[in-house]
Amino acid sequence: NDRGAYLSADSSLMASVIEGTDSIILPMFGSTITSIIVFVPLLFVNREMQMSYGQMAVVFIVTLLISLIVTVACIPIIYYKVQKFLNKSKQQEYKIQIYINNFLIKMEREYIKKLILILRNPKQTFKNLGIFSCVLIVLAVVYPKIETNIADIDQGEGFTINIQAKPGTKFDLVCDITAKVEEILKQEKAIESFTSNIKGWAPKVEVNKLKQGVDQENLIKDLRHKFAPLQDYAFIYFEEGDNSNGKELLIEVYGYEYDALKQLSGKIAGAFEQVPGLQDIKTSIVEGVPEWNIIIDKFMASLYGLTVKIIADHIHAEIRGMRATKVYKDGREQEVIVRFHEDDRDTLKKVMALPIIVKNSEIITLGQISKVKYNMGPGRILRKNKHRMMHISARLEGISLEKAIQGVSPLLKQIDLPKGYFYLFDDRYYKAVEGRNQLIAAGVLTI
Repeated sequence: NDRGAYLSADSSLMASVIEGTDSIILPMFGSTITSIIVFVPLLFVNREMQMSYGQMAVVFIVTLLISLIVTVACIPIIYYKVQKFLNKSKQQEYKIQIYINNFLIKMEREYIKKLILILRNPKQTFKNLGIFSCVLIVLAVVYPKIETNIADIDQGEGFTINIQAKPGTKFDLVCDITAKVEEILKQEKAIESFTSNIKGWAPKVEVNKLKQGVDQENLIKDLRHKFAPLQDYAFIYFEEGDNSNGKELLIEVYGYEYDALKQLSGKIAGAFEQVPGLQDIKTSIVEGVPEWNIIIDKFMASLYGLTVKIIADHIHAEIRGMRATKVYKDGREQEVIVRFHEDDRDTLKKVMALPIIVKNSEIITLGQISKVKYNMGPGRILRKNKHRMMHISARLEGISLEKAIQGVSPLLKQIDLPKGYFYLFDDRYYKAVEGRNQLIAAGVLTI
């Protein structure tokens, strides 16, 4: 009899659990889907906004789905096991059941009381809804006026000091300037470590680690003041982490002629200087190094039976050298290069005196059939979407990106652009504005 009563009670408990679970599936599913819908719009904004808010939305959606599965699949089983264990002790079950029932009854009474209060006072209810609507309207008006900036993404500690030497600067002087920068950094107690990368005429010094609690902005201001004497020999500017972190204003200038782009870049850089908060103004223009062009007098060269190619081959052999033979030594092959001694070709005057053998073994000099012209070598040319372009950038200090653009735009409109020339702000700004608008739309959908 006891065995049968136990089985009957167990069957009744299982039926109750199944019935209770069946009754909450639809409400739980509806409640979860309603919550998930709130975060779904955040998955369809642009990439920049997704990087800031998309992961949060995914975490909430996954968490809610897991919660639904656990509630429907695991909780009934756990309740069944716990209740089955408690059935063995009627007294314990009775006390717990009384506590649970009293709690549920109290919650139900409070809910009914609030519901009756709302139904009896519709004016207060509409008043609360009105207040809520006003808050939403205020947010809708204020949020678009918030200054747009590019979100900081993966911004690490430290910064980079760029040293851009002036055209024609000797490499030894570039190394000396870099050494002086390193010496100043060594005296800074706030800097724990830095590394230098001297490559060509644009070395970089990367400050890798600062002491804890150091204000990076104030440190850069202090260093900029200490580097001021070196600005006569090189342009020194700072970069904090990645340029994509919203600390920089960038304008791209498109056109055809290099000289015209160079002039426009200078005018735009001048407009940047008039806006407070823009520091370290720089352009992508890289001046070429000075060079001497040797211009061949083709008429004089033809009298000696020479062409430009023959002359170029002679000079190349005398200055750069030609492979005469190979020597095998200790099982290794070595080339033998024949050329003039360095003392015979280390100045322009000596280069123009280099001999050229013509027909009948007659010897003439390079200066007899050519002249030299001083010139600047070609600079760096950038292209984007098959268009020639240059960019001008400035570091933001104490000013937002949107404020900087608002300050620069009126000044740029005063610049006369040649036909076919135009400028654009950095794509990241337009994407940030687009993302803000999409976020507003997502917020409306969420509400």
